[in-house]
Amino acid sequence: MANIRNHLAASTAYAEAIAILTTSGGTVQEISVHAGLQYATTRKLIYALHRRGVIRVALWRKDAIGRRRLPVYAFGTAPDAAQPPGMTLAERVERYEAKRREIAQRFGVPMRGVRLRDYPEEKSYAAR
Repeated sequence: MANIRNHLAASTAYAEAIAILTTSGGTVQEISVHAGLQYATTRKLIYALHRRGVIRVALWRKDAIGRRRLPVYAFGTAPDAAQPPGMTLAERVERYEAKRREIAQRFGVPMRGVRLRDYPEEKSYAAR
């Protein structure tokens, strides 16, 4: 009896994952949360469907620190969306230095004394 309940629960969760992919799509994390599946199980399902050409990468979403690295999967047979190029080292350094200058001006301290790790509330500089 317990096996039937487990099977029904798993089938319902897989059906929910498929419904999400057909309607709006989402990242592996979003699909696992909404479908009620473990992340590893959802990842295996998504990768298996992607390998077979049932779903595709529709677009790339920014992650928590501002990089475009999270693929958003959706049903379709069109080619995957191209991953945007990453930031160069020079661009990352310039962004970091600009944030240091901003903090130095805001708090009226010399820039050489500003380290972002000393201002944890300001670490959102990368998400811009």
